[in-house]
Amino acid sequence: QWSDLINWVLYIVIWYQPGIDRQEWVEWIFRDGAVHGVLWIFVFVYVLIPLVQLGFYRGLHFIPYVHRYKIQTRLPTVKEQTLIQSQFIEFVGNAILLVTIVYGFISWAGPVTMETWRRSQVEQVPTRWTTFYQSVISVVVADAVFYTGHRISHSTRLYRYHKQHHEFQMPVPLSVRNVHWMDALLALFMMWIPLALFPSMHIFTFVFITILGLVHGFYDHSGWDLPVPVFQFVPFANHVRAHDDHHRLNCGNYGGYFTCWDDWGGTRIV
Repeated sequence: QWSDLINWVLYIVIWYQPGIDRQEWVEWIFRDGAVHGVLWIFVFVYVLIPLVQLGFYRGLHFIPYVHRYKIQTRLPTVKEQTLIQSQFIEFVGNAILLVTIVYGFISWAGPVTMETWRRSQVEQVPTRWTTFYQSVISVVVADAVFYTGHRISHSTRLYRYHKQHHEFQMPVPLSVRNVHWMDALLALFMMWIPLALFPSMHIFTFVFITILGLVHGFYDHSGWDLPVPVFQFVPFANHVRAHDDHHRLNCGNYGGYFTCWDDWGGTRIV
């Protein structure tokens, strides 16, 4: 139902707002049981959020005022345009596959297990401080792992797998998904780092971290240096130009969220 999607959008806005009864809100999400709640979570995170971002960056092309912030000077090549089309088709297919896998896992777990898990999520809503520090630690550790894996994939024989991602010398939002299955394994490993660090992490904290990663990934490949870059308000924050240079030169700037790894590793390109 559209009301579910609207309330998920509101979740992102109100989660950190004072005066909000978040436990009541969590109960509403799971009002029809764990299966309903989990499926809506995955649809919201892995389907709606990417589609909204694709629409946003596509819409910028129709606003002359913001064209000054476009950092890429050429149009995509014919090969890149073909890749963009194939990546969108693959995105739709992967979204359907993911929801199917999640539903299958829920069915395998059984109603008793899922109901027990649902109760734990409703009764143990984390404080804002818990969500904050778990998110910060998870992002820093995951980005250190990403830097290491990304640098290795460029400096060893593993590049034969990673080079698929560099078919886009001029990245576009959908190019974030143009990866070999070996690269996808690294991304999958990173996705579970928060739960490895904090096994009892609440699902909404995990959702917040996942959404942050999706938004950052699309932004990094957007080609737009917007005047309000949301990822520039923290120390050592990476910049969209850094990743654009990484694709253009095919080396250096291996960090994701932060530039400190490249500074310390001597791989920073300025």
